[in-house]
Amino acid sequence: MSKGTTEKPFVSYPIFKEALPASVNDMKNSLSLVLQTLDVIHDNAADVDSHSLAMVQYEATRMQNTLTELQNFYLLEKDLLTIQMSESYVVDLVEEQVAANSTLWKTKNINVEVTGDEDLCAYVDASLVSSVINIGLVNASRYTRDQVQVRIEKEGHGVLVVIDDNGDGYPDFILEKFKKLLAGSEATETNAQTLAWCYCNAILDIHKNHEEKGRTGLSNASLLGGGRFEIYLP
Repeated sequence: MSKGTTEKPFVSYPIFKEALPASVNDMKNSLSLVLQTLDVIHDNAADVDSHSLAMVQYEATRMQNTLTELQNFYLLEKDLLTIQMSESYVVDLVEEQVAANSTLWKTKNINVEVTGDEDLCAYVDASLVSSVINIGLVNASRYTRDQVQVRIEKEGHGVLVVIDDNGDGYPDFILEKFKKLLAGSEATETNAQTLAWCYCNAILDIHKNHEEKGRTGLSNASLLGGGRFEIYLP
């Protein structure tokens, strides 16, 4: 496998400055929900509500992801982000993030299956790509009913990570908003979801190999009948 380039993109991400206030507010709201839910759990310690536990786990994980996005966006904007490329087994990156969210899967009664070629490798910054995979998994936990399937496939010169769920799928306006962001259109609203999408694409834009760049995809093409999030590693 030829090794991709590691240069940092000479681009600006104004969405960082625009989304910062909204993201901070979003984290405050999430923290408020966490605290309220903890109160409910405390008041019902003898009979713990699994739904309340799931809410706590989801909101806490989402806050953690948002903080990671803000921190790395800031470093990227200032050209201070440390990028360490190495050849990694993609299945290892996926399984590590699935395991990291094990409590979330248990409390929400979600079955997660990882399939595909275990020998597929990609030349990536493992930490940064793992953060993108984690965002995709947490997003799936929000929209699925009770199943998430992660597939690792060979595509062209690269590797495709497909995260499918069995929820109701994404509304058309969400898919259209995602499409416009990928096309470079200015965000019409700044929130944590918009920041997450821009973050994922910024991280994958760093990864270049075989004259290709990494990319993400959002659709309702899930084999389980719900939504799909794709991560392409060149």
